[in-house]
Amino acid sequence: MMARKTNTHIFWPQGVCQQDLLTKKIQFAWDIHETLARKNKTECAAITLRYSSTLLKNARALRIGLKTITKKEEYIAAEAYAHYFEQHDYTHLARYITEVANAYVPIKGISKLLEELAQKGHEHRIASNIGKAYLPILVNRFSTKSKTPLFSYMNGGTIIDYGLPLPDAPIFPIKSAVHCAVECKPKDNLFQIHTMMYNQDNSSVIVFIDDKIKNIQAAARNGWVGIKFSSVKKLRADLIGLGLL
Repeated sequence: MMARKTNTHIFWPQGVCQQDLLTKKIQFAWDIHETLARKNKTECAAITLRYSSTLLKNARALRIGLKTITKKEEYIAAEAYAHYFEQHDYTHLARYITEVANAYVPIKGISKLLEELAQKGHEHRIASNIGKAYLPILVNRFSTKSKTPLFSYMNGGTIIDYGLPLPDAPIFPIKSAVHCAVECKPKDNLFQIHTMMYNQDNSSVIVFIDDKIKNIQAAARNGWVGIKFSSVKKLRADLIGLGLL
């Protein structure tokens, strides 16, 4: 399906126009990293310092592992790297990657925006390259450390299965099931599974928010309206312009 863009950051799928946003049910599909949450660089630096001796001691294994999996897969998330090192008995390296990969905090103002959209009757779901092992870690972190209700607005979603075992307490404070794709965005698999699970009858318009333009383009190719995220302020203006706020 061909996509068209009305400006540099909003992409429309073929056959969908702005009027459809006013006449159909709206389902928001959210990327997580650098869209709902941002990396805490100070915390990442502290984690790296704590693991510095381990990283130096295993520098060669780390370098080979990163090169191997990057060559094998075009689109990679941290969970795939952790899985590789776990499989090759470098548990400490997997643990380091896991801690750094989950050192995120909510983007200021995003939880309030989700709340406002929910009050308008719009649904929220996850559409992220995060995996089934990392999602509950991040959800728990946000609810306990950041004290944010962000994930409480999510009504399920679609993520990636990287093969890592679930954490000891895989509690998802999310309203319904989370489904797994086997390929990362911007490949089509996640978009196709999400559509099949949540919009098979085409009764809704899925509006996808992501910080990467290649993912936005892929979403539009699969029938979703795509908006590239740069800031909460800009996204709010876009949503007002589209009549969704």
